[in-house]
Amino acid sequence: MWNIINKVTRKAEKSIHLPHTFKMNNKEVSIVMSAEAFNYYYLNMADDLHIEIDNGISPISLLKNAYQNDFSQMNIIPIPKGEIQSIICSVKANDSSEYDGVSTKIRKMCNSLISKRLSYICNKSIQTGVFTNRFKYAVVKPLFKNRDRAIVSNYAPVSLLPVFFKDIRKDYVQ
Repeated sequence: MWNIINKVTRKAEKSIHLPHTFKMNNKEVSIVMSAEAFNYYYLNMADDLHIEIDNGISPISLLKNAYQNDFSQMNIIPIPKGEIQSIICSVKANDSSEYDGVSTKIRKMCNSLISKRLSYICNKSIQTGVFTNRFKYAVVKPLFKNRDRAIVSNYAPVSLLPVFFKDIRKDYVQ
């Protein structure tokens, strides 16, 4: 059916063929070892950028010099249970699950049971500045940018964060 729709709307088919080997530092890496190659590449990206900081000047002092004005006080407003419920309702329901194996459809079905506890966890994290490791989990996937698909550096790391906590962050920042 989708082939017919794409032909009618004249959408070109995207080629998602992956190469049998990847190139990293002019070395061939098998598709089996590609995850290790991407991990190594992404972990060492910062070192490869050769960011130079003047001797004796800390990054904090550079920021203070760049922003001369004082920052205003930040008031922490607790996130109520009702806000958590509306965030859960606003997430698109589907059967796909995140790293924890719980689908958004199940989260929506359990909304009234979990929203009070999630509100407590979120507010405690914001008050203390300590975020549980579960808030920090992300699935990192390589996203092809351009040119040769066989070269590891032609991919960008994309972090797939837990949907709920991404929505909490967006809502809280507003």
